[in-house]
Amino acid sequence: SNTTILKEVLTKGALIYLLHLFCNSSAPNIREDTALLFSKMLSDKLMGPKVRLVLLKFLPSLFVEALTDSCETAIHMFDNNHENPELVWKDEGREKLCRTVQKMM
Repeated sequence: SNTTILKEVLTKGALIYLLHLFCNSSAPNIREDTALLFSKMLSDKLMGPKVRLVLLKFLPSLFVEALTDSCETAIHMFDNNHENPELVWKDEGREKLCRTVQKMM
């Protein structure tokens, strides 16, 4: 079942690998597919909340919310700079996240 697979993804660290693909891949289709996979994982009733907690350790909450609504929007938000009361996201933060995830691989 999907829940069993998600448990394995979380226990084996595959979520970090997927986050690496989302952050560092230069191929747009890989990033879109990864965002879609995150969206499906987040929608799981049992494991979705755990996936959300792990993603929130790396991504701002607005990105995680955007993943559940629209993968394209989440990618667009990740790639662009934002500076408003809800989200401060600039090149510095994006580069730091990408480096951190890369080091974890």
